[in-house]
Amino acid sequence: MKDCKNLLSRCDAVLMTGDWIKSKGCLEEVEFAMFINKKIYEYTLNHHFRKCDYSELITRINKFLHK
Repeated sequence: MKDCKNLLSRCDAVLMTGDWIKSKGCLEEVEFAMFINKKIYEYTLNHHFRKCDYSELITRINKFLHK
């Protein structure tokens, strides 16, 4: 994860695709991206890019983790 964090710190934004919420590594990337204040986008099922709001992401992640 150290290499991923190094790369993420140099990116302008993060793009999450597929079932990223089910991936421990992706969740760590999103958490780090929020920590360093990066924009986070999601590629939706209808093939659009959507900017994610941090509070919405936290709510979605918590719901997924506590089902």
